[in-house]
Amino acid sequence: MKKFTKILSAAALILCTLTLLGCRDLKEAFSAPKDTWFRRTVEYTNKNGDKTDLYVYMCYSDTGYSADDLSSDALAKMKSGLTVVVTAKTEVDTNPVISGLTRGKYIIKNFSDTTSTELDDSDDDTNSTGKQTFKMSTAKWNWMYNLIALDKQNGTITPLRDDANYSEVTEIADLKNFSWKKIMASYLLDNLLGE
Repeated sequence: MKKFTKILSAAALILCTLTLLGCRDLKEAFSAPKDTWFRRTVEYTNKNGDKTDLYVYMCYSDTGYSADDLSSDALAKMKSGLTVVVTAKTEVDTNPVISGLTRGKYIIKNFSDTTSTELDDSDDDTNSTGKQTFKMSTAKWNWMYNLIALDKQNGTITPLRDDANYSEVTEIADLKNFSWKKIMASYLLDNLLGE
């Protein structure tokens, strides 16, 4: 009987070990890299039906992304949570869909993991349901990363490099025809808004 108990105990120990190791590997499989930039191309359609292709860059960080080649202006914007940078895919001097987003320009926003971030109301939002908020988290980043195809970028993205000739779009008039709600919806986040 003692021999049977020892064999059963050893089998139980092996089973528990395999289960724990399997859970760790499963957790690692569903984790997303932090402090790494990713890019996705998004077709942005305004309320009039005009379209433009955008590059949307994303980086999740627990402390705020930093790098030696990051411009000082960009460094001031890097906070914990998800940082999203948007540029026009085609380098043009005029953009009929998002007026300020032209050659050498970018739009940036940080979605904090400590406080809720309000999504700005835009003139381009067709069915405004009032102010919506979004609070980022590691779990949401893992979810996004594993459900959406993202292209990994090496190092600091060009618009934020200190040697790049890019500047942030800050004019309120230019930002009123750009919707963060549409950008976030393109990442399948509608069900996360307002949490």
